[in-house]
Parts: sequence; structure tokens; C-alpha cells
Amino acid sequence: MPPEAAPFGLMAKLSLETKRKGKKRNSDEGPSSPEEQRVLPVQEAEAIEETELGLANENFFRPSPAVDSKRVLADKQLAQAAPILARGIVTLEEVDKLFKLYYDYINLSVSLLDPELYTAQKTYVRSPFLFTVICAIASRFYPERPDLYPMAMEYARCAAGDALTRGQKNVEMVQGFILMSLYPVPTRRWEDDRSWIYLGLAIRIATDLNLHHPTTAKPKNEQHARELLNRTRVWLNCFNVDRSTSSQYGKSPIIKNTDFVANHSESWWHSSPYNMPGFDVHICGYNAELKTMAKFVAEIYSNPNHPTGLRTDLDFEAIATQTDEELKSLGERWFACIDQQDLSDPQIRFRSGLLKLAYSYARLVALSYGFQHSFGKGHTEDNPFLIRCFKAASDVVTAMVDDVGVPAQRIYLRHGPEAQSVFVTFASSFLVKLLQPKFASYLTRDQRVEIRRLVQKVIDLLGSPEVSIDDRHGPKLYSRFLKGLLATPIAQVDQNTDLKRHRSARSQRAHDGSGSSENIEPVYDTSQSTHTSPGSGYSMSPQPSSEALSFNQFAPAANGVDPFVSRPANGTDASMLGMNFTDMFQPPLPGDEELMQSMQSLDQSNLFNNDPFSWMGQYDYDPNPAVQQQYQTHHVGALF
Repeated sequence: MPPEAAPFGLMAKLSLETKRKGKKRNSDEGPSSPEEQRVLPVQEAEAIEETELGLANENFFRPSPAVDSKRVLADKQLAQAAPILARGIVTLEEVDKLFKLYYDYINLSVSLLDPELYTAQKTYVRSPFLFTVICAIASRFYPERPDLYPMAMEYARCAAGDALTRGQKNVEMVQGFILMSLYPVPTRRWEDDRSWIYLGLAIRIATDLNLHHPTTAKPKNEQHARELLNRTRVWLNCFNVDRSTSSQYGKSPIIKNTDFVANHSESWWHSSPYNMPGFDVHICGYNAELKTMAKFVAEIYSNPNHPTGLRTDLDFEAIATQTDEELKSLGERWFACIDQQDLSDPQIRFRSGLLKLAYSYARLVALSYGFQHSFGKGHTEDNPFLIRCFKAASDVVTAMVDDVGVPAQRIYLRHGPEAQSVFVTFASSFLVKLLQPKFASYLTRDQRVEIRRLVQKVIDLLGSPEVSIDDRHGPKLYSRFLKGLLATPIAQVDQNTDLKRHRSARSQRAHDGSGSSENIEPVYDTSQSTHTSPGSGYSMSPQPSSEALSFNQFAPAANGVDPFVSRPANGTDASMLGMNFTDMFQPPLPGDEELMQSMQSLDQSNLFNNDPFSWMGQYDYDPNPAVQQQYQTHHVGALF
């Protein structure tokens, strides 16, 4: 319920207290008459309750009871609630296979569901929406029916709209929208992507359910303990995915840095004997890294007098270096803790590698802020900060290729969300950036050769058949993207003509007094900011080709597409990372125009005896393809 200080909180408190006092008074008056003791039939009781709506209903503020199998069976809308099964889109045998696939290969990358609470049967009763989403996501990796995924995702979309507009709000609804944000339907254009929207819905529903409040109840039994842990686990996932996705999309996170549960989660992973071993510890370790990054971003975007909040008076290089050291120290502490887990379990070993990848990626993101300010400010030919950035980017690649992506674990990488590919693609693109002629004097030839070798290893990994399902799978698209970058002229090891021209220009500036020999052209100078209002032709929606592939979306900026960000005098767009990659994509790679656009608890009851879905026979459905097509035409597309 809302707090008592809120209007609805006060009304809820009075309503519940009045009802409790009325019950107590009746009990003190002694036994009631036979007429008063009469129990109304279920249908009559429901009819009476439905006559009173809103606050007039005495049960309006009472929490709904736990999922009741009898209540569900009496619901005439059950078959319509999960039509993916009721309409024969998937069979009972396929449901079991899809759920097994999810827990064997997918859940370890998102650490969201407790398999003890969310079996196929229990999930169907708890939330047909979550049931449909799990089946749909798993169907992408189900080789026995390659035609199932598009159809299943349409049902998942319809179930999402149905869950949002009617039915009971519950934790499973949050989980369903989180999964849809992590495994979105592939789109041809950036503006068609709904990942950020789904995540926002998940967080809003979670706060409505008060998942952001700590659980203070004492567990009554194992089932109750798992339910309490489930609530906290879902909220920590909301926080983590919010921070991670906002970093990739270049948007402000939704959840505040002062969130109580997130800031008191360090020991949550071993707070109960029913914590998921080898899973919950990684959630807390990742949460610690994201909180450190959130503090870093909050510091550099704390200027109320700047349209984006950017503190132009800060020493970005010093702050980035300090954050890098803090992340390294924090990572060592958590890795030592994780090494005490059972690393013989392949899932736990894979998740440990993912955490190391996340920490390396965070270090690089922090350093990239300082990178844009480390040139043109009196540095010599020996630039230690550039070398630090180079090593951080190399660490990301090494963590992915030599730890996460070893042959025995590629099956897990194959089933992971797209964010895993984003991490290493950003690091590889950063390395390609360092191959540009303007940075040639800071790197040896061996280091430039090493850059190409590292990026090629990423290309080979993401494009391998063990990781990529087909040409439209996320890892394959990122592999093709990096392959195109590596083939551009700026990514060559030896660039004699360009290098000579670059050094000649620097010598000329030093000779004519236009600049010192230590200076090179600044990548992005925010020290002098001239903000102009966006023109009438400006659109706040990112362009599907250039903006979707821009590296703005990979940095944890305060905003995404910002019409007020300074532009250099020559009109070149400035990146929040200090990188202008426009020249990388001109002209477009042959045949890759489409690529540019697409990158853009239940106790067991008689319900589950013997055949867990035998009761479905009471509902009429026809698995005939013609009937399926008719249903899709008239029902699946009704909401979307």
C-alpha cells in the first residue's frame, strides 16, 4: 500500500482498520444466527463484490490471495490467457523442452528465475504472460521447429499487451517485461525497437508492487523464503538491467542511485539457505560495479547550469583514472569471493567470466570519458593515459575471447542476450579507433598489429557457428559490423602517407606558432560550449543507420540524442566518447545497408497430478493450421 502520508495510503489504512474492527466486534457479540452464518455460493459472492467498484468495495485495498488453482480453473478466460498452448501453437512435450532449454542455457545469463518456483506447470498458473515469454524466447534456439520463433513472439507481444491492460499485477509481469527487453524481437529500424520501453514498464510495475522496499517478513517455510528472495532478486535485476541498458543506449537510468535495496545488497546473496548458489552472488557483484559507475556518471553530470548536466570544469582524466583503480580493486574483492564458488559447475564458471567481462567493460567506459580530454593539453609523444585505455580495451577482448568464449562455453554465449556482444564490440571499435593516423605516434607497430589481431579474434568468435545461429542473429551482425570496420583504410597497420601528412601538419603548427608540437587536434572540446536551439528539421528520434551505430549509445551519458551538445566549428558531430566515427561508415559497406538498420508458488495440488496439463482438454481448440492462421489474423494482431 502507499505510505500513510499519501492520500491513497490514508484511505487504505482507514479502510483496513475499519474492516478489522468490524470483525472483532462481531466476534465479541457471540455466535450469529443461522441466517447470518449462511455461506453464500461462490457465484453469488462474486456478484455482490462486482456491484461495488473502487473504494466502495470493502476488499479494494486488501491484497489478493496467493494463486489458487481452483480459482484459475473456474476462470473462463484461462484458455484465452495463454493461447500459445491453448491454440496448439506448442504442444505439452514442446513446452517441457522449451523450459528445459531456458534453464539449461538462458537463465544463467539473466539470473532472473528460481527454477524451484517457476516450473512450466507453476508458471502457467502464476502468469500465462511469463509462460508465453519463456516459450517464445526459448523457441529462438529450438532447432526442431525453426518456424516457431516468429509465431511465438507474436503471441508474446499479444500477451504483453493483455497483461498490461488487464489482469492482476504481479512479480511475474515484471519478469516477463525484463526478458522481453533483454531478448527483443529483431527490428529493421532503430525506432522500432521496444527494449527500453519494456524495461521501463518492468520498473514501473515493480515499484507499484513495492519491490524496491526491503522485505522485513520472517520466512514461514521454504516456499515463503523463496518467494521473499524472489522479490528482491527481481528488483536487483531491475536495477542492474536499468544501469546496463541506459549505459548502452546513452540514456539516464530510471532508478535513483540512492535506491535502498541496491545500496544494501552486498551480503544479500548469502542471506538465506535458499539463495540460488552461484547465481545470486554474481547479481550482487554486478550490482556493486554498476553502483560505482553510477557514482562516476553522477559526478561528471552534476552541473545544473549545463543543458546535459556536464561538469566542464572537472579533470576528466584524473576522475576516470581514479574510477578505473576503484573498479579494479572492487573487482579483485568480488572475484576472490566468487572463486570460492563451485567453479567445476560450467554455468557458474561461465557466469564468473561474464562478471569479469562486465568489470573490464565498465573500466573502459570510464576511461573513455577521460580519453576525449587527454589530447591537446600538453601531452608528450608518450601518452600513458592512451596506453591505459588501450590495455583496458584489450582486457575486455581477452575476457570475452579467452574466458567467456572458450569452446566449452560457447553454447551459453550463443543463448545470451545481445548486451554480451555489445560489450566486446564497443571495446573492439575503441581499438579500431586507435588505429587512426592521429593516434599512430602513440603506438608502436607491434601494438597496432596486436589491435588487429584482437579485433579479428572477436570477429571470428562472434561469427562462429557455435555462437551465431544464423545471419540475423545478434552476434553474427556484430561480427559483420567489426569486419567492415577492420576493412576500412583507417584500420590498416601501415599508413605511411597519412602518417607523414599528420606529422607534417603537427610540425607546421609548431613552426608557425599555431600550436605546440605536443598538441594534436582535440577530438571533442567541451571547455567552450556554444549551445543553439535545434533547427526545425531536427528530430529527437535517432536515425536508424548512423545513430544506431554511433558509439553514443554505448556510453553512460546523461541523455541519448542531445540537440544541445556542442558541435565543433567544422560542423562535425561530437561524440560523448570523443570519437567521430562518421568516416568509418562512408561510403556504406557494400550490401550492408540492411545490417546498418537492423543493428539498430504453488504447492502441488490435484491440478498437477499425473498429466499436468490434462485439464486443458476441457477447452476446445483446434491445432489445425487454418484455425491457427485465423486466430493470428483476428486475435494476435488485435493489440499490436
